[in-house]
Amino acid sequence: MSTQSDHGPELAPRPQQTPDALRAALATVDPARLGEMQATKDDAFAKAVEWQSLSPVQSWVLAWARDIEIARRPDLSTRYAHAKTNLEHEDPAVAQEALHELSAVLDEAIKAVRECGHGKGTRTTEVVRAPSSHSGQLTLKPVRRLTC
Repeated sequence: MSTQSDHGPELAPRPQQTPDALRAALATVDPARLGEMQATKDDAFAKAVEWQSLSPVQSWVLAWARDIEIARRPDLSTRYAHAKTNLEHEDPAVAQEALHELSAVLDEAIKAVRECGHGKGTRTTEVVRAPSSHSGQLTLKPVRRLTC
């Protein structure tokens, strides 16, 4: 699905910041990285259990949301690829400029993802089935979702 925004065309809409939504988006924009995504997800969840903290999972979500933001936007993916190819250029000035450009692309992507995650999208409420903690039966509970 193509969309248009102030930065040019997008290959797919920005996904919600959930593991399933991120995986579906990655399958659309960069399916070759699905194995890498699963491996890093497994690692993040193992660390979350070990550390008794959600920080590794939150970091995983943010990192993949950033990478998907780059992959879904041709303007960013082109800049990212060009900068990566010049990181080890023999001319130090070219390599330094590539490093600055790579940082700028990562910063732009993370800013877009964080703005979405901080309420600048549209919130919708839906009702989903959830296991009841008392009886083991399913109950309905409202869930708020943010779409950007």
